[in-house]
Amino acid sequence: MSQKHSNVFYVLTEGKGFLAEKNAIPVPNKPGFDLFRIGFYLSEGKTGRRRGPHETEAAMNAQIKRIETDAEYQATFEKRIAEILEGDGTLSPRYTRPDEKYEELFPPKPPRRGKQPKADRKNITEAERQAEKARYETAVSNAGKSIYDRQPVVNTEIRDTPIVLCLFRENDVTIPRKTKDWVIDSLMSVRFDDTHFKWLFEHNGNLDPEFRGFFDQLVIALDRKHGGIQLEGIPSEGGKTA
Repeated sequence: MSQKHSNVFYVLTEGKGFLAEKNAIPVPNKPGFDLFRIGFYLSEGKTGRRRGPHETEAAMNAQIKRIETDAEYQATFEKRIAEILEGDGTLSPRYTRPDEKYEELFPPKPPRRGKQPKADRKNITEAERQAEKARYETAVSNAGKSIYDRQPVVNTEIRDTPIVLCLFRENDVTIPRKTKDWVIDSLMSVRFDDTHFKWLFEHNGNLDPEFRGFFDQLVIALDRKHGGIQLEGIPSEGGKTA
């Protein structure tokens, strides 16, 4: 089932053809299918077709487990891939351009430090300032509640700062500069694996060796804030992106 391919995942879309997907996460599996996920969608690398959305993380994991353990389903899955490719011949650019590099399509963002310069903020009205503050507080609150509920959180920026970094700051979890830089430059999302009861991190490059310990502190702080320590959710683990 092995065939040379790039480290870029593509999704087949209606009207636009194959589109490179920045936030795709590889899904290792015993049969060796080229699977990846985007949120609660499970996709196949050769065809770019996707299945979903699955309603929960458990439903997604059940689908992956079936692919791994059900031989009859594996045969059907592999046959379907072959039928799609034979039917219209659309092999993903992941395979037709095997030397393409993810880093070339999606260059790493330069590290961002602090807030925008004061000169750029002079003309912000009080109403705009309050609206900005409200958006920030809502985003941080929603992200914290998502972690408490063991739901995925994408590390998007609010006020030029990654949301996970905001959560550390607002919940009094102090992390070193090296770990802050890693959260800014590399962390893409966090999600809870409710089959194995652990947190997984999607990121570029290597996992910061200290991050998981600080994240576990954050989870405990958020559990206390939202209603008490939960038994599940620790330990956490990293999961590298392509």
